[in-house]
Amino acid sequence: MFTVEFESEDTIITTLDDTGNHEDVELLIDSEGEVWIRQFDEELNGYDLISMSRNQFLDILAAWNSGEGSYYRQQKRKAV
Repeated sequence: MFTVEFESEDTIITTLDDTGNHEDVELLIDSEGEVWIRQFDEELNGYDLISMSRNQFLDILAAWNSGEGSYYRQQKRKAV
């Protein structure tokens, strides 16, 4: 299961582990296009946090269905 929330200019996507073996993972996309992934760590009583650019995140999505190798992802131009 996952949820999508819009807060001001930010988007928060949360995925929940149906088995209950893992903590929820949150994907936060801010208005500047920066992407944050975080997951609560009970031992630390805080979040493990990863920050990346939007393009790095899009590379991860493109890699999901790619075979082994090195790739350059073509960026689409924004329509004016």
